[in-house]
Amino acid sequence: MSTNRLNHDLVWSTLQATDEGRRQSLELALRLSAATTRAEVAQLWAEAVQALVGWSGIQIDIEHAQTGQVTRVLALQAGAPRADHAHTRPDDAARRPPVMRIESTFMISRGAALVHLWLSRDRAFTAPERLLVAGISEHGRRAMERTDAHERLRDEYRRTTVLGRLAQHLSLRLSPHEAGQLIADIADELIGWDGCYFDLYDAASDTIREMINIDTIGATRQPVPGRHTSGPPSRLERRLLAEGGFILEQDVDVPSEYALFGDESRPSASMMFVPARHRGNVVAFFSIQSYTPRAYAPDDLCLLQTLADHGAGALARIWSEMRQDVEPARQAPAVELQRGHSPR
Repeated sequence: MSTNRLNHDLVWSTLQATDEGRRQSLELALRLSAATTRAEVAQLWAEAVQALVGWSGIQIDIEHAQTGQVTRVLALQAGAPRADHAHTRPDDAARRPPVMRIESTFMISRGAALVHLWLSRDRAFTAPERLLVAGISEHGRRAMERTDAHERLRDEYRRTTVLGRLAQHLSLRLSPHEAGQLIADIADELIGWDGCYFDLYDAASDTIREMINIDTIGATRQPVPGRHTSGPPSRLERRLLAEGGFILEQDVDVPSEYALFGDESRPSASMMFVPARHRGNVVAFFSIQSYTPRAYAPDDLCLLQTLADHGAGALARIWSEMRQDVEPARQAPAVELQRGHSPR
């Protein structure tokens, strides 16, 4: 056990040595055990520190370790209304009269996320108070990690339910557009996007056929024309064939080196591309895109790949049916010529 952990437990046990301390620590433990969201944990965390140590300001942020994306969970000033999404920044405190501050960072979700805690007040924090804050924060960190675990279980159940619904719907006879729209809607429900496209791919002829192209123009999602309705795969799709799925971040202030669709004056900032595979063969290419930088994480890419592969069997069936419908039409002119008639 580390020295810091021993100190945390020592201060916490010292607090519990008094009747008031026992009451407060028990109340905090019970309330934290009932919390179901990060926001609830953060609020209880803040209330416990305020009751035992006191603060004039507190802020709790969650940072995704892989993307660096930061989510404000709580930001409060003493005497101010509760607000989960205030727009203050830690640096704002430097512009106010001098205050004493505590800044701490804790890992949760097996290191996948970081909790940043900032405390401030108009008098210095003593060493015992700092240790007490650390002890309270350890309980808050554990509670937040527990709520994250529950959230992951809920997400997994939701994904399983949604994928089951997708499989059921794709078993129906759908047009390419209907199938593409269905998969895109599920991707939006599970991950979210501002634009997307879906292309069917035929390995035998090395050609693609567009299914859908959708972009958010203004505040409205709408179908938009793609670069081509059929032909060879694009350069990005060639990369998908060679490497598999990937995330692409793009500086929106720099002209894109790739073909754009939809509102070309507003390039996407974050994009994910995956191939849809059926029995080891690529049958389609799928991309969802966001105007928000660093909108997607590797976990999102894995989920999008699972979604694409889940629908790949239906896409292969649709592609096969389309080819069967086209083949008689191609043969008809030759039959007419053999009968001495000119084609229309």
